[in-house]
Amino acid sequence: MDRADLTAVTALAEAGLLAVRVGAVFPLEKAAEAQRAFAAGNITGKVVLEIG
Repeated sequence: MDRADLTAVTALAEAGLLAVRVGAVFPLEKAAEAQRAFAAGNITGKVVLEIG
């Protein structure tokens, strides 16, 4: 990925044309559980770890 790619992705994001599917949210303390669930294929989408 180079500067032109990043510029293109930034333009898409700013235009609201990118979507990220969040499959699960875990508190940071459960990061190991999140990793196991993702590795087992139980989560479709991104895994988010909440801090704080």
